Amino acid sequence: MNALRARVYALRRKMALALAVLRIRRMADEFCLQWTVAVADRRTLPGCHAFVRRVVSAGFRLPTFMAVHKYLNRCRSQDAVPETEDLLNAFLPWSRLYPPPRFG
Repeated sequence: MNALRARVYALRRKMALALAVLRIRRMADEFCLQWTVAVADRRTLPGCHAFVRRVVSAGFRLPTFMAVHKYLNRCRSQDAVPETEDLLNAFLPWSRLYPPPRFG
């Protein structure tokens, strides 16, 4: 059992970057969906601070929070809906190396 546990931990360390991209992509996708629903329902847009706090509480300490804040403020000022990939690239500039997952 210990050998199996060690192999799982080794795989998690090896795939840490890809897992981080996947987890943040899910959060970014959900945030963009909330933004779209708020625009469609003519409600107030979700705040970028709440989204950044959610990413931090998930365990990600990134130096790119200001880039995300600027991107979301630019979307807000241009009345545009943020794109998941652009939001992800603002968070993780190296995430372009990991294409979005394809299911099916």
